Amino acid sequence: MALPPQWQSDLNADPHLGHKEDGRTICLHSLAVLPDYQNQGLGKLLVLAYIERMKSSGVADRIALITYDRLVPFYERLGFEYLGKSEVNYAGGGWNDMVLEFKNIPETIKAVSRDELEEDSGDE
Repeated sequence: MALPPQWQSDLNADPHLGHKEDGRTICLHSLAVLPDYQNQGLGKLLVLAYIERMKSSGVADRIALITYDRLVPFYERLGFEYLGKSEVNYAGGGWNDMVLEFKNIPETIKAVSRDELEEDSGDE
């Protein structure tokens, strides 16, 4: 994705540079769960619900994201593919590129997603 040359200092930089209005990729920019609520499956439930919603909406073919090393296994368990170290230098760099192609979602993830979403909504 391209960035305006002076994006950090020029408040009037072109906000559409890099954005593709008819693009088929959604970029997940941030997901955070407060420490008191971590390790309870909330992050997993949020990501699975988001994947299901975006896939069923038909507006995209994939979700891309960057993440820290320690979260790569989390996203891999949810079906994201590790693409390697990212060239992104935001906040000091050290990011990893990951992508989930909707056509490649493992059947196990689809089943878990549906089951967990139904359990959460109380439709048992």
